[in-house]
Amino acid sequence: MTARRTHPPVRAMRENPDIDQLKRQARELLEAYRAQSPEAVVEVAAHHRTATPETFALHDAQFVLARSYGFESWPKLKAAVDGVTTATLHEAVEKGHVGVVRALLARRPEIVDLMRGGPAGFEIRALHIAVMRRDVQMTRLLLDAGADTRGGIYPNRDATSPRTIADERGYDEIVALMDAQERRARGAETDGADADGDAPLGQLQAAVRRNRPDVLRQLLDMGVDPDERTLVGQHEDQTYSAGGPLMEAVNTGRIDLARLLLEHGADPNANVFTSGSPTFAAYAGGSPCGHAADPAMIDLMVEHGGWIDAASVGYLRRADLARRMLDGELDPHLESGTFSGEKVAEQILWSGASGRSADIVRMALERIAWPRDDPRWFWMLWRPLPGHEDLNEAEQADCRESFRLLLERCDPNLRAGESGQTMLHEVIARDHGVGVSLASMLLDAGALTDIRDGFLKSTPLGWACRWNRVELVHLLLARGADPIELEAEPWATPLAWAERRRHAEIASILRQHGADR
Repeated sequence: MTARRTHPPVRAMRENPDIDQLKRQARELLEAYRAQSPEAVVEVAAHHRTATPETFALHDAQFVLARSYGFESWPKLKAAVDGVTTATLHEAVEKGHVGVVRALLARRPEIVDLMRGGPAGFEIRALHIAVMRRDVQMTRLLLDAGADTRGGIYPNRDATSPRTIADERGYDEIVALMDAQERRARGAETDGADADGDAPLGQLQAAVRRNRPDVLRQLLDMGVDPDERTLVGQHEDQTYSAGGPLMEAVNTGRIDLARLLLEHGADPNANVFTSGSPTFAAYAGGSPCGHAADPAMIDLMVEHGGWIDAASVGYLRRADLARRMLDGELDPHLESGTFSGEKVAEQILWSGASGRSADIVRMALERIAWPRDDPRWFWMLWRPLPGHEDLNEAEQADCRESFRLLLERCDPNLRAGESGQTMLHEVIARDHGVGVSLASMLLDAGALTDIRDGFLKSTPLGWACRWNRVELVHLLLARGADPIELEAEPWATPLAWAERRRHAEIASILRQHGADR
């Protein structure tokens, strides 16, 4: 068996970076590579394919260091240290400082679409801020810099893109600017379109997909990183994906190719962006190719150090493994610094709620003692909700039971951080057959109907009108929701939503309740 490779290091920028310290790191890397330190050789090889000890210079070391920190080049890294960051850009947009924004984007144009925040926060781009301020000049500047008009805000991206916000608030002058920018972008895409239109695969993943073991072996023997680690995402904090080739082998059931990758050092626990690990995929089965979990593939992953962690076991609905983790019989491989919790029970609860496994939710809740008003409950309660597809009857039952167990433990009027929506807002947006039952649970538990969120500036009834949830409109009105909302901004009343979205049945219901008075 080939000796396991050392993977390139992931460097993390400290909170207050110092350019002099980074220069020292570059010099240290230069010296270490010239001395052929194994760690330095791996790091350089990951980012600089033509490097040799004889020709490697300081500017090469600076380039490799910048790439290790997640930046395109040393000047981009230096700009970030000098304060050209997403946070600085957003602050300047908020203050309407056009000249400052222009200068920031001149040094780091890529930050125009980088986001701040995370799964429990805003996750907004600069263009969101400009649009919500109705700042036409700033919007024009950001659009000229290539800002994305269609990227929405988690978790309701379809309703919160800059384009949708401008359109639904009646900011016609901004909509016109966006229309012009999108026409220009479509023209550019037509001029330079890729023949197949697909995102490019890494060399190894492409070899696996095409079932070419000869090509795969040749690339691995040449020293190509078996995990094909790449920088992805739209956050300024670097986010990496690795393990794509092995994930491809698992999902296509090609155990021979999986074994070859593992023998060359592929990590069975690599983080494939938004998809989990290859080991998780082996346990899960049911890949896009439709095959069931293969015990031989699972055994192969475990043989090479593969494991399932507490933050994943619930997605698999493996109550047996969850119980062993809770009882200390199985290493839970806790994630650190994660929004899914810091303790075993918290991460198992997160994954159990996400997998809608009532058994796992129940056993994890036995070991959770958060106060009812703890803000962590909001996102835990959110986890069983449907995504963007309808649930079958069994999934609906699991959703309702998991939701009920969690709701018993928390305040029904908790809000989603700065964005401010309640869980009643969320179950309306994500109806898919369970909205009425979940909303009824919330209302029975004391959920309020007059709270407005921070972006759509609307009550749950407003959301129901926007998303055309007729049954939920009836439910909310029967429970005392105000159909008129005189205090709402004109574009955010229930009737305004129904009329703008052309939901005639809902508009008629509201008028019967006096909304047009």
